Amino acid sequence: MNLSKSDTTKRLRTEFLWRLSKATLLEKDITWCKEHTTKLIRIPIYPLLPDIQYVWQELTTNLPVLARAIPDLEPLASLILEKCHEQKKINDKVLMEQTRILRLLHENAIQPTLLKGASVRALLGCEEGMNDTDILLADFDTMVRVLGVSERAGYHVSGIRLQLGGTESAPVLVGNCDAYLNERGRSTRIQSDWDKGWLRTLDVHLGALYVVGTTTLKSDIIVRAVDANLDGIPVKIPCLHDMLLIEFAHLTSHGTLSMRGVNRCYRLLNIFQEKVDLDVLAAEIVESSLQVHALAVLDLLKTDFEFECPLRDAFHARGGRLSKVSEFAIDGLVGARSVSRYGAGTLASSFAQTLHYFNARKQENPLGRFVSIFPVWLNLFRQRKQFPLVIRPWVTRRLGWVTKRQPYLNLIKIDDTALTFSGKRHTSVQFGNRRCDLTWVGQNVVLIAKGKQDEILMTPIGTFTSAGYDGELDAKSTRHCETLAGIAHRYFAESTAKSN
Repeated sequence: MNLSKSDTTKRLRTEFLWRLSKATLLEKDITWCKEHTTKLIRIPIYPLLPDIQYVWQELTTNLPVLARAIPDLEPLASLILEKCHEQKKINDKVLMEQTRILRLLHENAIQPTLLKGASVRALLGCEEGMNDTDILLADFDTMVRVLGVSERAGYHVSGIRLQLGGTESAPVLVGNCDAYLNERGRSTRIQSDWDKGWLRTLDVHLGALYVVGTTTLKSDIIVRAVDANLDGIPVKIPCLHDMLLIEFAHLTSHGTLSMRGVNRCYRLLNIFQEKVDLDVLAAEIVESSLQVHALAVLDLLKTDFEFECPLRDAFHARGGRLSKVSEFAIDGLVGARSVSRYGAGTLASSFAQTLHYFNARKQENPLGRFVSIFPVWLNLFRQRKQFPLVIRPWVTRRLGWVTKRQPYLNLIKIDDTALTFSGKRHTSVQFGNRRCDLTWVGQNVVLIAKGKQDEILMTPIGTFTSAGYDGELDAKSTRHCETLAGIAHRYFAESTAKSN
């Protein structure tokens, strides 16, 4: 296939950034740069900038080595290093804010379990590149306390998403929410503010960690968490097994092998390999249906990092022969060379995410192997766009989850409207420029336009929008909604009583 000059230059930039972004710079990477020195001298720096923010830490270490080995590339290395130093200043502000909010939580007797970059930072005791702070909490009351602390610290809480996990006979409340602190004082999240380093994000997860679709990580992270210390603040971090599972889950959610995630997996496996029970970890990866991305990471570490991890052999010994679809997805992920975390929308990532959800459905239902084939694999071709920044042929296609998914309440505070029970279960109210039908749940909580895409939840302390439904709700889904609304009502009623 003949490639245009622009395509060739783009591939050259991608390969160059990929090799220089690895946690360990190998001799073969230096050799590759020597072979392409003439072309690398002329590559434009501007197209590299969006990706530098994800791998500035590794570039800061590797570029001086490259400049010493190949003096002709010193000007290029200096230009990129200048941008890395700018990104480091942004990252320093992220870490300072992370320490501040964790100290405030500690002062309010809240000890969350840190996830992703924050947990690696606490474990290794070194600077870690990250864009936000992820924490995991055990119960809804603690989540609301965290949001109260963050709001008093200047954060804007965009919403709370609640969902029922577990089984219908033993439901478990899970959910997540985001809180934003904007240097410009804005109360909404704007992508350009995030790109420029003006936005600090606190991602709060309740009960479990979502992967993709409606599946959650099959591990009790909180129970298995261990004590750690971050800047003198006592915190909890996941055990080593869960740290790796979380990284694999994060890569699965984004549909790519981002270099930051791969580097974290490499450091954890390289430093703590003797402390990891490889057979148990392989079983846990299969239990959470993360085998596709996990195997892709292990294959990548073998080919590009020259790091042979015994986990790969334990995996194959346990999982047996891979299907052709799995092999296609793994090969596509390994060959994508995606430095950033954006990858959903490509054909390989859509197959990988579909395989994850398909395997999860098989575990939930003994007949899932047959029941899931039609809705899951046909939904691969539903027109949905998860990450609009990805410019790929498959950007308009992504995995569409099954229509009859479990509903959730997405609570977003609109104003400080306070309502009292009218005595009528069904009524209507003027909201903005339209008339809304109301259905009361309890004394002070109301669902508006139940079963529609645009809903509103009114509580004693404010009005919230509710979204996240695919079509009309059946009786079971309605019961789930009412249970969730009841949980919200119970908390809001208690918090209102305490404030009075």
